[in-house]
Amino acid sequence: MRCWERYREEKKQREEIELQIQRIELLSKIVPIQTLEVELWGGLLEEEKTLRNAEQWLAVLQTAHLRRKAERYGIEMPDPENEELGKRMDWAANQHEPYYMTSKGMRLVNLALREEEKYRWDKWNARIAATTAPLSLVVAILALVIGK
Repeated sequence: MRCWERYREEKKQREEIELQIQRIELLSKIVPIQTLEVELWGGLLEEEKTLRNAEQWLAVLQTAHLRRKAERYGIEMPDPENEELGKRMDWAANQHEPYYMTSKGMRLVNLALREEEKYRWDKWNARIAATTAPLSLVVAILALVIGK
């Protein structure tokens, strides 16, 4: 039953990520071109701030998804204090803001996940190969005995 619950949870996470990607695509279509005057004053348009927040929220969702996969495989997540690998949402100066990984941090976790999955698959592949050879020998002997 736990496997089924995990599957439903992962499906829900993937759906949330897809919805956020769709929101970002819609927001990116309505963001006007930033003028030189606005850039000189150092300001950001409200639509651009909304788009940046949406992109950060997508990174938060992807980080949560990777965190659950990493916990299942026993992989250590990058240090949230390392600025290269992770950041906090910049909504306020609050320590309880959601943490998200940068693209470099996500890449490191994905590489570690792939290595772990490959290791586990190789382990099962070796077991299957070790049992297939003796079983095929038994089947061949039975075929010879029954064939006579």
